[in-house]
Amino acid sequence: MKQVIFICFVFVSTNVYATVSAEISFCNTCTSTAQFESRALYSGEGEHLIINLEEGIAKHFRVKYEQSELLAVSLSLPVGFEEDLLKIIEIKQAFDQRQGDDIPPQKSNQL
Repeated sequence: MKQVIFICFVFVSTNVYATVSAEISFCNTCTSTAQFESRALYSGEGEHLIINLEEGIAKHFRVKYEQSELLAVSLSLPVGFEEDLLKIIEIKQAFDQRQGDDIPPQKSNQL
């Protein structure tokens, strides 16, 4: 599933990669800013886009060492990223629906 989502980002995103070089991480359990920040810090130095596809939330951080401490600085999302994220969510939902259609119905054991 992660490969499909990555491919979608490559094809759908027209604005993000022209201006931002960030590592993309998925965290569908992240809901608070602190959780997104923790995920960015765990990912190490650099720029990170942390995305929760289930909730449609994304956060952008720059992680850097400052005075022997790893800090995550919150950044605004790249221009056009929110529109791209909505497209990705639509594609994911269509993919999930298609996957669900391929699952044969289970037979009931009740008589």
